[in-house]
Amino acid sequence: MSWHAGGRARGRSCVRLAERRMEATIHSTVDEIPSWDEVAAPAGFYSSSGWLRLVHQHGTRYIAVMDAGAVVGVLSCFLARGGGVLPAYSDPAHLLIGGPPERTLPDELLYPVLFCGAVRGYSNRLLIRAGLDAASRARVIGGLVGTVRDLARQDGARLIAFGYLPAAEAAELAGADDRLRGIFAESECVAGPLGSFDGYMAQLRSHRRNQIKRQLRRFADSGLRIDQRRLPEVIEPLAELIAGHERHHGVPCTAQEVVDDFHLRIALGLEDRIRIFCAWQGDRLVGGTLFFVHGATAYSREYAGDFAIPKEVGLYFNCTFYEPMRAAAGQGITEIHYGLAALDAKVWRGCGVRPLVFVLDPTTARPREAHDVLVAAARARIAGEAAILRQYHDEPGIRRELALDLVEPMLAR
Repeated sequence: MSWHAGGRARGRSCVRLAERRMEATIHSTVDEIPSWDEVAAPAGFYSSSGWLRLVHQHGTRYIAVMDAGAVVGVLSCFLARGGGVLPAYSDPAHLLIGGPPERTLPDELLYPVLFCGAVRGYSNRLLIRAGLDAASRARVIGGLVGTVRDLARQDGARLIAFGYLPAAEAAELAGADDRLRGIFAESECVAGPLGSFDGYMAQLRSHRRNQIKRQLRRFADSGLRIDQRRLPEVIEPLAELIAGHERHHGVPCTAQEVVDDFHLRIALGLEDRIRIFCAWQGDRLVGGTLFFVHGATAYSREYAGDFAIPKEVGLYFNCTFYEPMRAAAGQGITEIHYGLAALDAKVWRGCGVRPLVFVLDPTTARPREAHDVLVAAARARIAGEAAILRQYHDEPGIRRELALDLVEPMLAR
């Protein structure tokens, strides 16, 4: 597993690719690629220029692959020279979770890593212009991979990681080059297609439907109420709530840090994309879930609640699931993304799962050692998710949910 050679790239540079008439330009900001959103539009909010501006880290590069002068593929990438630089979910060490504790990997097999895709959001796509035929897509993929390898060689990266791709796109990418290996990461949870709240409830099994009705009654009897607010209306109380929530879980955080982040979102023009479902006890904010809206899809991002509110009231689930689902139809929302983690609680409430896969390109002289350890951990995570899904699906249904017909062959390479 060796690297392509390439020249040094700093700021905006141009790389001639072997593919017919293609070239790649490398940029230091997403704004230098005006057609980014045009190419990335089908991929959703976490691939949009608005989200990338929000999560931008110094040193991120943005690649545009062009065919006859038209941008046909784009990609963001960020070099992390060691562990703890990337957000935890994007760090390649996260792929070791679930494996036998005695089977780990030394840092020299994982870092420096060139992470490809948005470092936050944890749901990426291959950003290739829609409407291209299979042969043209393959050329664009070749152009993106070749450019990334050039950057990785210049940076001295030992690993390239295309993070959190859906199984079909990961299989397409891994199939484009024998050196690329797909490693199952974990599944994201998605509710939809959504219609009325009654329709949502009707698709649940009766015992789950009855439990949710009881939880809704407890919330109503508690005297709490939920409404929807714009960010500027609740910046201060929501920041206090989030900071306290984070500190309760051992994460250092101040209200001012949260306020600064909220003002950045507003400055970047994201205010109109933000919806907040707020729970009130009188005039006091006691819970809130922040969503980003992109087209007909809402993305759950942050929740915080007052820990003095009794757990049986279901503050989290009312703010994050029931009320947003109730409001969805009237707001043209047909799908809500609930991200990673807490798979059981989300599937119990009607979410489907979408398996996400890292595609790795190691440069180490010990690729088989790294591959075997990562595959063992991936298989353990799949087994864990399958055990949860077995409560809701038969075996063929589990295979469909986890896209095992695509995921298993990638692990067997």
